Amino acid sequence: MLTSASMMPLSHANVLKKRQTMAIKNCVRLTLLMWISRYTMDKFIRPSFQYCPHCGAKTQDVKIEGQTVKSCAAKCGFANFDNPAPVVAVIVETPDGVVLAHNTQWPKGMFSIIAGYVDPYEIPEQTAIRETQEELGLKAYDIRFVGHYMFHAKNQLMIAFAVKAQGDITLNHELDEYKLVPVHKLKPWPGATGDAVKDWLANKGVC
Repeated sequence: MLTSASMMPLSHANVLKKRQTMAIKNCVRLTLLMWISRYTMDKFIRPSFQYCPHCGAKTQDVKIEGQTVKSCAAKCGFANFDNPAPVVAVIVETPDGVVLAHNTQWPKGMFSIIAGYVDPYEIPEQTAIRETQEELGLKAYDIRFVGHYMFHAKNQLMIAFAVKAQGDITLNHELDEYKLVPVHKLKPWPGATGDAVKDWLANKGVC
């Protein structure tokens, strides 16, 4: 006996199969992203500063210009305004695609663009060049600003740049795996770095 599926026109059956495959891929991707988000929030804990890191005395909440600040109760001069730390994220584009890397501390299968803290006396553009060299062993050029984004879990201000790069990829000790994704196949993900990728793709007219 022929089933309704077997009686479908071939083209319709192919479309249905593609939709089912896409639905499965989206489900897997969503599950992974939810797991990554949970991992990110659980992994990174911001310091509470219950004690002064300078003299060891307890801290107290005080109001300074309308903002609640952790201040040293012994009045040694310490006050934590909880300012975000500047971090540079870099979308590295090579002739073979965009580099996504896996950090040794991340769960298996979790990839992202590279990122690093701004060093003392360094401007963000210099950080983008340095991080590309240090983490991937590539020489960056044609540096373009993409945008700035808050990574709330670690209280970081992500300053995103896109660079073109050349050379042979050599991972440093922080990374253990990478993949090259063609621009037209690159998909953004939730979070600050994913938002940067989304904006970069939009500016290129890809999505």
